[in-house]
Amino acid sequence: GGWVKYQWKFNANEEAYDKVAYIVKVRYFGEEFYAGVGFNDVTFFGDTDQCSARYNAACSEDNVLGMVGAMSAAILNVQSTTELAATLNASTFDPTYKRDTGFFLEVFAQTGTVVGHGERPSVVGLSLESLFLELGSKVLSSDDYFSSVQSEGWFTYNWQGTGDATVMVKKAFALKATYRPIGTSVDQHFYVVSSFIDEDAPPLCAHGCPTGSSCDAATGRCECEGSTPVSSFSTVDCSQVDDCSCETRDSVMTCLALTSSCPAGQKPNPSDYSTCIDCDLGKFATAGATECSFCTPGSSQWRAGQ
Repeated sequence: GGWVKYQWKFNANEEAYDKVAYIVKVRYFGEEFYAGVGFNDVTFFGDTDQCSARYNAACSEDNVLGMVGAMSAAILNVQSTTELAATLNASTFDPTYKRDTGFFLEVFAQTGTVVGHGERPSVVGLSLESLFLELGSKVLSSDDYFSSVQSEGWFTYNWQGTGDATVMVKKAFALKATYRPIGTSVDQHFYVVSSFIDEDAPPLCAHGCPTGSSCDAATGRCECEGSTPVSSFSTVDCSQVDDCSCETRDSVMTCLALTSSCPAGQKPNPSDYSTCIDCDLGKFATAGATECSFCTPGSSQWRAGQ
């Protein structure tokens, strides 16, 4: 038995579409029969306009499942090493397997070697350990990550790499796909993974931004102003709010007030907003200021201790 891909249509008037099926031959009472079951080879696209890999939402899961499923089906159907190489290359470069809003695929061989990476093509060919060194992983080992990947299904993990100010929680889905050409004894496994940041999404600008926030035109969502963080989220009851999208999981966001108790020469620490840090050299802040400022041309400002 094996996987086959073919075109199908129910009548002469509709356009043909791809289907994938697993077919086996059965001998019974001296006769041969073929049995199979299949599915439509159609990639599911979640909401791609307002859905970002920066946040968790129903559409985030849709995008991850759609891309992982499409690549897994593609690997199942290849019948030669040439086709396999082209399919793995597509996991890195083909726009079918990535979204402009941050979703992409990672594909690993059963040894842990990176064979596809939609965000960083340059890491293809590296071991998983080398990939983690390249990304500057600070809180997660490559062994622990690959163990979760091999377990398949949904899993969460803590991540902080080079350039990440804080630890974030990510949610990922992994699926094993097997390269097994019909009529051969080849049995090669690959793991297909995609993920997003497991963090509530700020409300859409179209529904109005709360006090202390403004609209980020790039994402279409509200962002707290300055360096102030979100202090709380509460999920909207979509059945009671006009124009609310359960798909994008709109939330009511509350930003911390733009106030400060820091002394002169310091500003609130953007990582927690509960402590104070010195202004950068060349900048000053008066007592209670929320940001440090440059002196205006031709003026100066004394800073204690420097």
